[in-house]
Amino acid sequence: MARILRLLHYPDICDAFVMFVHSNEDGSPMVNGIPKTIWAVPPGRDIQAVGDAEQDALLVTVEDFEQLQPGRFLATEDDGCVLSVGSPVNGAVPLEVVQQAFLTLSQRVSAVAPLRTGILTVSDRGSRGERQDTSGPALAQRARTIGCSVEAQRIVPDEKNAITDALRGWTEKDALHLILITGGTGLSDRDITPDVLSQMGERVIPGIGEYMRWKGTFSTMHSILSRGVAVTVGPTLVVSLPGSKRGALECFDAVAPALRHGIETIGGWTEDCGH
Repeated sequence: MARILRLLHYPDICDAFVMFVHSNEDGSPMVNGIPKTIWAVPPGRDIQAVGDAEQDALLVTVEDFEQLQPGRFLATEDDGCVLSVGSPVNGAVPLEVVQQAFLTLSQRVSAVAPLRTGILTVSDRGSRGERQDTSGPALAQRARTIGCSVEAQRIVPDEKNAITDALRGWTEKDALHLILITGGTGLSDRDITPDVLSQMGERVIPGIGEYMRWKGTFSTMHSILSRGVAVTVGPTLVVSLPGSKRGALECFDAVAPALRHGIETIGGWTEDCGH
């Protein structure tokens, strides 16, 4: 892991020990509540790296600057994936905030590869256009906080063949790293998502489902009725979550800190494994 060597705050032209980075409503980066662009530069570079016009900025000097390749994510040891890496401009790299966090001097950071991800919503009414899918888009947005690049989204009915076909395409053809399924984890006759996964899955990861249910009891005891599971299908980790937006996000947030390491282990990523 590299270290943050310097935080230079423009236009104040001063070094700071701590900066709070977050996003505005339109997604633009904010630093300490003020709209600012954020740039990463190699050690020894200054404002000239991004040009005289780029005065209102936060400059982050990072060790191992060459690891900040476009499409990767800058992840902190404690807060997960905080910034996404853009294409270099005049020797500097623009950074986009994907998860609010404090940046500090000497903080240890890593440039991690994106997790290619699919979001599958299982809903009879949603597949017929009778109900708006809120869980799928919310999961897609939240998944970015652990460095996911959402490359596929789909809504299918609560039918075995529809679920199986979608999963096979994403695991065998597209070889996605992570698939998040929302819906079909309850007790009705049409809730078959866990049953399909039990047939397709090569290995069950019981701790993920167990922890989601336990964590959910802090909000509602009904969480113990959820049958959400996690399995591996080839090199892909598949996690089934509740169908409600609230339940899906709460369960995802509960297990999110462990997902990247699990995927790195499944895929044998020696470069990033262990972050």
